[in-house]
Amino acid sequence: MFSSFSKFVVNILFIIPLLFFGCKKESNQVQINKPELKSVEQIPEISGLYFGYLKNVSFEDGSYFASIVFVEHQVKNNEHQQKSVVKFADSLEILELPDEYFVAVKGNSPEQFLIDSTAKIVMQTFSRDVSGGYKFNENIDRIKLNKLFASKESRRFSQIPFRFSLMHNTILSIEEKYIP
Repeated sequence: MFSSFSKFVVNILFIIPLLFFGCKKESNQVQINKPELKSVEQIPEISGLYFGYLKNVSFEDGSYFASIVFVEHQVKNNEHQQKSVVKFADSLEILELPDEYFVAVKGNSPEQFLIDSTAKIVMQTFSRDVSGGYKFNENIDRIKLNKLFASKESRRFSQIPFRFSLMHNTILSIEEKYIP
């Protein structure tokens, strides 16, 4: 029987040659392809008016960002009073609303956009007046919007639709849409 010391020596004598002969020369190294990162030019540019849910507002590197889940809207077919045959692309859920509208949530993961420093933010249910009614068309700044989404109230506001004006993937205005 081998003693524990002799087992150790045999193992070392077996491992050392593997280390030397198992290493490849630098010229024979295998190159691993890394996934290609998309450049700014490859990211689709969004400009125009869009509706969506504001899921979060964050402050990073001196800038404010909004996370948005966009929605599409569509009118029912007036002749048949039913949903038109046009399908919503990438929709997870479709909501039927009054006045012959359908709304489709476009995805489950929010897209993040820069909020411009001069962005106009208009809220309908941000605060109340002395009689307890909402102060409609109340202008707030990005700092107040960020504080709002850092509070418990953010859950309520993440379920309210907003209208966004975007130019070159930058938010120029955010307007809360009041739903009684």
